[in-house]
Amino acid sequence: MEEQRPVSSVSEWLDGLQRDSWNLELLISGFSIFLLIGLIDKLVSYFGNIWAATGHIQSTVMMLNFLLAVVTLGAITLTINLVLHMLLRGFWIGGIGLRSVSKEIPLEKLRYAEPFASRLSERVPSLDKVLQRIDRICSGIFAFAFLIALMFFSLFSVILVMVGCLFFLTQLIPLFPEKVNFIPGIFIGGFILVWLSLSALYFADTITLGLLKRKRWIARWYYPVYQFFGLVSFAYVYRSIYYHLITNYSRRKIQLALFAYLFG
Repeated sequence: MEEQRPVSSVSEWLDGLQRDSWNLELLISGFSIFLLIGLIDKLVSYFGNIWAATGHIQSTVMMLNFLLAVVTLGAITLTINLVLHMLLRGFWIGGIGLRSVSKEIPLEKLRYAEPFASRLSERVPSLDKVLQRIDRICSGIFAFAFLIALMFFSLFSVILVMVGCLFFLTQLIPLFPEKVNFIPGIFIGGFILVWLSLSALYFADTITLGLLKRKRWIARWYYPVYQFFGLVSFAYVYRSIYYHLITNYSRRKIQLALFAYLFG
């Protein structure tokens, strides 16, 4: 039977991976960008062909087109984030190389006059601080990139489950007599309204970083909705990343980024 590692050794192992994580980040980013560029090209081409062939008439095809558009938008968003991450990591690596030459910035050698001498000495941060800040930003962007991609997957999953439920409900229509065949239509319409309303609440709570969870008068009845759509959207897979980001980085900046990517 395999022995489990002690907590201390696991912590040391994770610390070691954390120090060298930039290697894995660059490798995954480069490989992912290469794959995503080819995927986006095929998705856009396929989307255009279906749209031209169907004339956006059939409701089923429209739903498939919408799902395809969600996947395409998620792939484009992930690519943009990974390219930004690669650029910042390249700048960071350049700074690391420069640090091997000199760790300090000897501004006195420039012989600047006042007020430049005093202002620059106060305002220009050391190279170590800049590199530390960029490293933190790069790690955040890398995690945020896949968080956004997984959120698009959640949206895809919620819509797909709704379509599956609607397909099942439409199969029940022939079971009703013709005189009361309006009942399934009312039931289906009510189902769509309730599903879209509750999913919109869950979506709004996510992008506002838990606004509904902070309201005591609404949190109690919202909790079952949160649990249900957490399962339907597979949000439990990335909740650790989500809560880590919103508790360790500026929530306002994360919220603005979420709005920019989802509504931009």
